[in-house]
Parts: sequence; structure tokens; C-alpha cells
Amino acid sequence: MKKEALIGKGRYQWNTLGWFGALIGSTLWMLVPLLIDEKFIAASVTGIVLFLMINSLGLYFWVCRDKLEPFFAIQSILIMIFFATFLLVALFEILSDENIGIQIYSVVLMVAFMLGMFNLIEREAIKNKKSDKSNEVW
Repeated sequence: MKKEALIGKGRYQWNTLGWFGALIGSTLWMLVPLLIDEKFIAASVTGIVLFLMINSLGLYFWVCRDKLEPFFAIQSILIMIFFATFLLVALFEILSDENIGIQIYSVVLMVAFMLGMFNLIEREAIKNKKSDKSNEVW
């Protein structure tokens, strides 16, 4: 029996490749500390735990896609990625011998920007759907 995904109110809809591609693609970088240096062991363990947590939640959302709106799911995952990114960047800065500087936190701002951008796209799509329905002739 094939599960029917809940249809979103706006632009975002459930899509297998889109969901898992975005999920894995946006969290895979969390495993990078493993490749850098042994002094980043705390960041490596934290990165693995965060990677597994976020991807497990993403898998759970996918299994429950018949009950969850896709926009809620993507925003929830992005919020988790936002906090995970901030935590890992802060760990890098703490564990690094060099002065990384404030520029590295721009990565965190990128995730915040994506949250806002996705919200605007969704709101605009919902507004356009409503205006399209009001123009229909019965």
C-alpha cells in the first residue's frame, strides 16, 4: 500500500529526491571534523550525533508525510540545522589554535537567511493560490 503524502498549502510539496537530497546534502558537512585533525575529536563526535539526529528526524518526517505538511517539516529541519551549525562552528572556534574570526559565523547566517527566504516563498505561493481562486468564474 502506497502512502499518500499530505499536499502542502503553498509551494513546498513532498518529493523523494528533493527531501532526501536536501536532508543529506545539508547535513553531510557535519562529518567533516572527522577528516581534519584529532584535536577536533569533540567536534567530530558532536557532528556525528547531530548528523544522525537530524537525519533520523528527517526520516521520521518522511514516514509521517501523510500527516505532516511539507513546509512544517522543512522549516523544522532547517531550524535544527541552524542550531547544529552554530554549535559546530562555535566548537571549531573553541578547539582551533588559530583565530578563526567572526567571518565563520556567516555560515550560520546563511541558514537563517534560508529560513526567511523559504518562509517568504511559501507565503507568496499561498497568497497567489488564494488570489487565483478569487478570480475563478463559476
